[in-house]
Amino acid sequence: MAVKGIKIMIMGLVIILIGIYIGIQSLQGVRTGDREVLLIIVGAIISVIGFFVKS
Repeated sequence: MAVKGIKIMIMGLVIILIGIYIGIQSLQGVRTGDREVLLIIVGAIISVIGFFVKS
């Protein structure tokens, strides 16, 4: 796996973690607007793309 692919996968994992954090905040009463599910899905897609990237 290329270094570029690993960087893309890490970026996707960071996006997933941001989505999980926003989801936890919404459980505590903060109004978030249902963006956490979208962020988790986008992060997962980016991680899969990073897995298949070759340089």
